[in-house]
Amino acid sequence: MADLLNQGVGAQKTVEIDSSFANDLVVPKIKGKVTLTNTKDSILAFFQVDATVELECSRCLNHFRKGYTLNFEREYRRLARDREELAVEKGLTVNLTEAIKQEIILKIPYKPLCKPDCPGIQYKKERRDNNG
Repeated sequence: MADLLNQGVGAQKTVEIDSSFANDLVVPKIKGKVTLTNTKDSILAFFQVDATVELECSRCLNHFRKGYTLNFEREYRRLARDREELAVEKGLTVNLTEAIKQEIILKIPYKPLCKPDCPGIQYKKERRDNNG
């Protein structure tokens, strides 16, 4: 990141992302690229990411995986004016993962379905013995 900041306005750097987050319940796997552009007072990040998310169906409660393609941008300011702004961190780094997680969370439906016509929980009928 330091080399990008020292190259001047308009300098770009593309970073490939191919990560697995085994302990992360929201985003277990992401793959894609981020193009970083120096804009003098900030770094502008253009994300192109494919993510696979493990979800639970709101009808049948089975777990399933769903893929999302994300195209978005974020601005990381050199000096954040308030707590809400994303900032270049002390070691001249930016946390790209957090921005990706936030975008995925926004994409996940409130009531995810494993398939549009999911019938819901299937109960097995028990056979009752009349003798007892």
